[in-house]
Amino acid sequence: MMKQSRIDTFFKVQRVSRNIKTKETDVYVTYNNKTNIQEELYSSSISDDSIVRMNRDRSPELYAIRKRRQSLSSSESKPSKKSSTWILRTPTKLSPRKLENLVKISSTSPSKSPKYKQSLSPRKLFSERIDMDLVQQAVENFNLAKQGAIKSNNFNLEEIYLKGLDKEFKMEYGTLNLNAAVMYDVTDLKYPSEKHAAHVFAIITEVFSRGVNCGYFNEEELDITFSILTLSHKAQMLLARMLKRKRTWYRISDIKYNEIDMDLIPVFQELIKHNMGTSDIQSQDNEILLKLLKVKEVDSICKKSKVPHGQRKEISIQNLLQQVQGSRIYFFGAKSPKNALRNMICRELGPCFHISEKVASTFDRIATLFFPSQDPQKDLGDMFLTLTQVHEGKILYPTPTREMKFFPIFGNREHLISYVESKANYHDLLKAIENKKWDIVRDLGRLSYNRLISLPEKQEDLESSIPLHVKKFAPEYFWVKTISKSVDAFKKSKNIEDVITYLNVLINQKHVQLSNKASLYQELCLLEKHYKKDLESSATFVMDALVQNNITELDTTNWLKRAETLLRRQTGISKETKANLKAAVERVKNVLPSNPNVTKIIGSTLMKGNISGSKSTWIMNLADESSLYMSVEGVAMQHYFSEGFSKGSHCEGSLPVLLFAVLCWEELYEYSAPCAFLSSYQEAPLDLYTKHFYDIRSSLFEKKFKSIRGQDFMSFVETLVVKYIKYCDYESIMNKNLFKSGEEFKEVVICLGLDGILGICEKLAKDYNTWKSGFPDLIVWNYEKRQCKIVEVKGPGDDLSSKQKLWLWYLESLGIPTELCIVRDTSNDGKRRQ
Repeated sequence: MMKQSRIDTFFKVQRVSRNIKTKETDVYVTYNNKTNIQEELYSSSISDDSIVRMNRDRSPELYAIRKRRQSLSSSESKPSKKSSTWILRTPTKLSPRKLENLVKISSTSPSKSPKYKQSLSPRKLFSERIDMDLVQQAVENFNLAKQGAIKSNNFNLEEIYLKGLDKEFKMEYGTLNLNAAVMYDVTDLKYPSEKHAAHVFAIITEVFSRGVNCGYFNEEELDITFSILTLSHKAQMLLARMLKRKRTWYRISDIKYNEIDMDLIPVFQELIKHNMGTSDIQSQDNEILLKLLKVKEVDSICKKSKVPHGQRKEISIQNLLQQVQGSRIYFFGAKSPKNALRNMICRELGPCFHISEKVASTFDRIATLFFPSQDPQKDLGDMFLTLTQVHEGKILYPTPTREMKFFPIFGNREHLISYVESKANYHDLLKAIENKKWDIVRDLGRLSYNRLISLPEKQEDLESSIPLHVKKFAPEYFWVKTISKSVDAFKKSKNIEDVITYLNVLINQKHVQLSNKASLYQELCLLEKHYKKDLESSATFVMDALVQNNITELDTTNWLKRAETLLRRQTGISKETKANLKAAVERVKNVLPSNPNVTKIIGSTLMKGNISGSKSTWIMNLADESSLYMSVEGVAMQHYFSEGFSKGSHCEGSLPVLLFAVLCWEELYEYSAPCAFLSSYQEAPLDLYTKHFYDIRSSLFEKKFKSIRGQDFMSFVETLVVKYIKYCDYESIMNKNLFKSGEEFKEVVICLGLDGILGICEKLAKDYNTWKSGFPDLIVWNYEKRQCKIVEVKGPGDDLSSKQKLWLWYLESLGIPTELCIVRDTSNDGKRRQ
């Protein structure tokens, strides 16, 4: 049975033993009578009778630390056994002033205690859902790090994973230094009641409730993190919003958050007082400050400086900068032109704010530990949105039914810092590609190339104990992806030598096992052929690629197509090379799929003015002389409706993924593969996109497929429909909107048949990363006749890819009717082109 994931343990609605409403924060605080080993470490403020005895054999070093602490504090006064005051289990002794804020509770047994509600309304404030056990654990871990019991991490990941993933990772504690000058106090915390501030609080407390995460931060960074939790409510709200913004300078007058305060200057002053940011603009370059001004303000400074004004803002800024650059000081004591300009700018700007780089960097690493596998296209704002939607019950994520064992994925602090930096660069690259800023793309590509080649040379680690999906948390993984993504931008600049250099580096590097190495070889082969006119080298590339280990069916097909093109050449290739290439082709020739057996050609009118590279729009004339505008797939769908198919769906890759997710949900989401789920907000296990996904679960898949083949087909269909309806509630790899209802899904399953369903799912189970795409465009069906057809649709000038051919070939082998539908333009212009 699946369990719902809420904002883990911080916002979790759980069965509680006591609900205590504090006077100071007016929140319901959850206490749990169970204590773990670290909670036993500090007990100086608790009576001897209330301390849970520690198993000495289980953790002798922690037992010794606790005994030492207890002996040193034995002279301190302790509350009586029948005291009516509940003292929080904190690492420090509470002052009498703070004790007054704690609530007095009767010492009666739980059975005689007044009844409390066992669950909280989803509409309750965030502060009313705080789990104090989690908060206290985080504060205790802060103090353990402060006192040296939690040391800086320096893990050898190879050794940890070599011991076996069936064994639990055990954290080693250092010697406790009881002379630490300053300690963290849980009563200093301010519990937020607003969602953005609550997200920051939740992320921090969840991350640091796991003691090992403290070892990724130095003492200064831990101080900063704890300071965030002690800010006033307004300051926490403002900081949360500034963390989501771009890390640059802002004019305070331009920032409006009326839900915090109409006047934000005192709140910004509190952030600056706690070193969360700075307002010192005097040390900044004039160019940076001028960009913060509005056009009228820049014109005003131009007038005062006797510089031409009334032009575009960028031109006026350059004029001002050029004027002060060429000016001189002619007498002693006069202000320099640069300083005079800066003073004018500062008067126009008013108070400004820039979040501290150290604060931003620290929180970025905390957020990474909270959600290591977040899509690099998304940012902190997207993470906050996800947490809000989960908290409000708008989205659900699947969670493994068994608790996952913890293993570190970062070796040390430097490893984490480098990973966050490389992922941030990849995020910037994707944004630049989206906005077609090719100069930025090339700059990021060069930066990544320089970082990659600066790494020590690495031998091929085929026997590495670290799982492939864990290796993706190495910084070089995103350096490699950035270089690979930037290759197209370098081709646009016609700098082919750089492209060839980068491709060779990607192919020969040993740091990351690339799943697209074959496509890189093909890219290099094309460059050798078209730009360097070296057909001999191209042929050599093809022969080398065809004998590569672990070459996929798709890669082989692509290389065979390349080989056949080269063999047709009359010149440029020696007879010996041609003979060797022909022999290589003969060895794997049977892999090459044939063209579809059934091809249908239909006609329609292509709308004029279609933009090159975009989806084409077609016009369909109806009987009542009206017209419909639709895509090429829509034209094909209408044709098949006229042939007797009653329903259809433009599915592409969504259909096989949906069938696979529903049928194999248990293997995907309920099987506890090591390190497959590092967060409660994942749509899929991390190893799904690696070659080891099937290997780890092969026995489970084989058992399931064998069991299904022995079932009654209609019983299997009913089971599948129930699962589909149930799992549509979750965020997962499947498209929940592909079918209108469970009944429509049932019709498709029956029309595809048992062999069709199992064949498609087996394909994805064995190599999901390759076969999640390339599936034909349409499925049309007639439930009354129990008939269906899967159709690939092509418009003018559109050819079948190798993957599309392989899918059509494979579906045909399963006995599923397939067809290639070619839509031709029947207008006069279209006829002339054809």
